[in-house]
Amino acid sequence: RGQTLRPVQSDALSRLKILESRRNLVVCAPTNSGKSMVGYALLMSAVQLGRRAVLLEPLRALAQEQAESLRELMGALPESLFPVRPSVILSTGDYRLEDEVFSSPPPSTGEIIVATPERFDTILRNPDNEAWVDSVGTVVVDEAHLLSDLRRGPTLENVVATMLSRPAPSRLGLLSATMGSPERLQEWLAPCDLVQSSARTALRKEVWALEAGEKADE
Repeated sequence: RGQTLRPVQSDALSRLKILESRRNLVVCAPTNSGKSMVGYALLMSAVQLGRRAVLLEPLRALAQEQAESLRELMGALPESLFPVRPSVILSTGDYRLEDEVFSSPPPSTGEIIVATPERFDTILRNPDNEAWVDSVGTVVVDEAHLLSDLRRGPTLENVVATMLSRPAPSRLGLLSATMGSPERLQEWLAPCDLVQSSARTALRKEVWALEAGEKADE
């Protein structure tokens, strides 16, 4: 609110009108270009339609960070858009974080689920979770260039292929800063739109000094 859309956001929201479409989306843009907000828009669009939305992050630490960002964003949304604020659930199969393991059932609550590809892949492979998977309207994959990673790429590829092959496929959004051939992904996900941008907002580095008695985590 009160801020100008960045080029990647303007392209997705104004030109492609992603909030009025159900087409898949590939976003290839540099770090700090604003593509995360495009992914958030896809998630919230699914929730507005009464569906669950899933955000996949490659690392548990990133998933935890994104879950906190989304909770803060949900708290700031106007009631005219969401009279009941959507809840954000973290599900990475980490017993220390969520009191669950990889093989645990999917979260029974929450409109937006933030997970790792490995956790979501385990959910997809269990036929007992069919009804839950059917409730997912959108899956957004962050750091989608990991599809080419020899170790973790096959798991992520299986997740995308499984969602594409379902009788009623969920909408897919793939986000990356270093995607080599986004046109190939666009063809794979067809019908699919592509957003490409080289524009980015400059990063800023700050050094903060702690006073006596202050804790860095706080």
